[in-house]
Order: sequence, then structure tokens, then C-alpha cells
Amino acid sequence: MPDGQPVEIPFLFIGIEDAPILFSNLQIVQHEDQEFVITFGQYTPPLALGDPERVEEEMRKYPHVAVKTVARIAMTPKRLERFIDALQHNYDKWKAKAQE
Repeated sequence: MPDGQPVEIPFLFIGIEDAPILFSNLQIVQHEDQEFVITFGQYTPPLALGDPERVEEEMRKYPHVAVKTVARIAMTPKRLERFIDALQHNYDKWKAKAQE
């Protein structure tokens, strides 16, 4: 680079239309010294119908609620910081538009 300026090469996502969009209603964040791991999960709570006493009795029969792991994403602290900034920016834009 004769002028000392870095060359910028844009990213081009290939096959983005083919990637499934997955729903996640449960997220767990873990961290170590050099990375964060976010686990995205999906669950359906047990159906609870009827009078409250009977529902409570039925719910006690369930040993757990199954959570299907949708994805696990790991990133460095710096990448996580950039991700949080991007999420905040997009959320702020969405919120402003929703209030119009």
C-alpha cells in the first residue's frame, strides 16, 4: 500500500437466504477469561388449564421443562461489545419507529 492506507474489503454474506431463522425464548450467557458463550434455546411450557389447585397438582408431576438447544455462539469480549452496541442501536431504532 503505497499511501499507507489500509485496504477495505467489504463482507458479502453468501447463502443468507438459505439459513433458517430460529426462534429462541431462553438464552444463557457464560464467560471465561477470553470468550463469552451464548446458548440459545427454545421451550414450550406445559399446558396448564383448569382450576388453580388442579393445575398446581398437575405441574408438580413434571420433573423438568425440556429446552431444545437452537445454537451456541462463542465470541471474544471485544466482539461481544460490538454485538451489544449493534443490538442497542437496532433496538433504539425499532423503539423510536414503534412510538411514531
